[in-house]
Amino acid sequence: RLCLRRAECDLLPARWLSVRDSNCAPEDVKKSRLHHHLEELGVRADELEEAYIKSITTSEGYSNHFGKPAIKAYKSFFKQKAGEDIDVAANRFARQIDFLAKRHRSKEAEYVRHLDTAETRVSFPLVLVLDNLRSAANVGSIFRSADACGCSEVLTTGITPHPNGNGAEKLSKSSLGA
Repeated sequence: RLCLRRAECDLLPARWLSVRDSNCAPEDVKKSRLHHHLEELGVRADELEEAYIKSITTSEGYSNHFGKPAIKAYKSFFKQKAGEDIDVAANRFARQIDFLAKRHRSKEAEYVRHLDTAETRVSFPLVLVLDNLRSAANVGSIFRSADACGCSEVLTTGITPHPNGNGAEKLSKSSLGA
């Protein structure tokens, strides 16, 4: 029978550790397995834990490095019901936390943003003529594509929805400001 002190729980591989066979609290086993899988993915588990504790104990809010969704996922791992194998659940949650943290960092990164201004945009002498297109969604998509490609003008004729006429509301939704 395996009897351990709490400090030794984190040092053993999961296959050696069973909640029934040790003196470790179930929360310590879960934390150990989650931190192990986070470290395998390159996530600094200790910093994530500190960010979680800081989000609960202070009024500073959530960490800018991990973001609110990743910290909430970390918290929800410990609140899940028993039934699933701890190692499988820890691996799944670790991958989810890694994804959420990366997504948060990419949203925060300035170099990812599209920052074209009217002065820096290149316009090509290309004119698109849309004749009798019925779908405002398709026309909006064409407006977006034309804007991205730098077309100088888009002309609408016939029953084609246009920004100042019939279907302008649907067109503005589908063109997303282009």
